[in-house]
Amino acid sequence: MGLVPRVKGPLLLRAMRMTKKWFIKAFISCHPEDVALELMECYRSVKRVRRLAESSKNQICKGFPF
Repeated sequence: MGLVPRVKGPLLLRAMRMTKKWFIKAFISCHPEDVALELMECYRSVKRVRRLAESSKNQICKGFPF
């Protein structure tokens, strides 16, 4: 697809804090439909990896103190 990241600096941090709805509207829906579908596939795969990483965390604090 040949995409390069154009989001850098403070805009990158702002994008990371956005909710899913606002992120999709700001960075994915603004593209033509064929590009938007490919970006959504990439977005879904990234979100899936994040959930797996969060679910595999080990709980460090067990017992007292809670």
